[in-house]
Amino acid sequence: MAFLPELLGLSSDLVSHADLSRQEQDSRITERFSALNRALLGAPYYLELLGRRGFGPGDLEKPPDLSHFPRLPREVLLEDSFRLVRQDAGLIEREGLVAVRSSGSSGQPVTVYKSRLDCLVMWGVLRFWLTRQGIVLPPRPRSVLLCTLPGGLEYSVRVPVLENGVLHRISAIRPGVEGRLRKANPFVLFTNPEGLLWLLSRQDLVAPAVLLSSAQHLSPSVRRDVMSGFRCPVINYYATTETGPIAWECLLTPGRFHVLVPDMWVESESGELLVTRLRASPFLLLRYETGDRGEVDLEECECGYRGLTITGLSGRCQTRFVNPEGAEVDPWKLAYLFKYQDLRSFRLTQTGKEAFKLELFVPGPPSGLPELMRDLLEALRRLGFPSPVVTAGIREGNPSREAKFEPFQVS
Repeated sequence: MAFLPELLGLSSDLVSHADLSRQEQDSRITERFSALNRALLGAPYYLELLGRRGFGPGDLEKPPDLSHFPRLPREVLLEDSFRLVRQDAGLIEREGLVAVRSSGSSGQPVTVYKSRLDCLVMWGVLRFWLTRQGIVLPPRPRSVLLCTLPGGLEYSVRVPVLENGVLHRISAIRPGVEGRLRKANPFVLFTNPEGLLWLLSRQDLVAPAVLLSSAQHLSPSVRRDVMSGFRCPVINYYATTETGPIAWECLLTPGRFHVLVPDMWVESESGELLVTRLRASPFLLLRYETGDRGEVDLEECECGYRGLTITGLSGRCQTRFVNPEGAEVDPWKLAYLFKYQDLRSFRLTQTGKEAFKLELFVPGPPSGLPELMRDLLEALRRLGFPSPVVTAGIREGNPSREAKFEPFQVS
């Protein structure tokens, strides 16, 4: 398999970093920053921007230097993200380059560019997480991606980095899913919070060694229920399409997300998380504005991790609801209502104790809107909002920007 040594090396670097002394960690991170500084000069966007602002070689040598550098807004990726690619023919020829479209869950979808190695990084990170949990891979283990999206796509691929295992993508919406899942008998199971809720009602189907909740807000109560029901770790990780995996939630101290240092670096500025990728890649991200909220501390955790930790990761405003009693409500319990809506075409945000705003980014009202509103109100009542009011409206254009909003209210 191409890049197998690189993926094993990535996993080894993540494992060994926690065992280094603080001085050794700082030295390794300084090396990464120096390499990134050199790489920036090969990308047209940074060459022009930083040159215009008077930055030069050597100005980015260590983490404190980041505060002097400009942030990378999402709009740059919307306008021309190819300008963030290093114009290094040898690098691109060696690793290849593919255009990837984000889901648009935090705004209008953007196009990012990834090398073939970038597309496989998650498997190296998974090996690291398994090692930290003391989980030993059997020969040729089976992994399953349980997909709840409406497309119904299914496939199987080999995964050499996991001891020559195989990954089966299984759709939860296609007939016979229980039988296919039971037959696959996965050692590793990926899904999202909606898939975890689906599995909780079918605990006799599988007994994985580890579950991974994929890159969406996972409520603490669902995580506790799943860990209790399946008696295995649930790795709740934080990632974006643009950056790849960023951090994972500590199993001993929930609510604390440990950053994948030295591959990633995260800052918090005015409560917003900014991500800098220190792992070598053709697509350069320096202080990328994620749109996610949280704070960052340097800590030594009781789990043995030493480094950057994200606290208060509340995610995007439309992914966290609180009922009038002050209890957090899992928004994934509303996912079934929007299953057949494209992620980029709607946004549901809590604006008050029982007030919600539903934005529809479509040319006109979708078919079945009255039924959708009726079902949404009923679902909110079941979740602990006795008298919900939803202000819904049509908004054309980019979900990440302000635009004319024509409201209508339902209660």
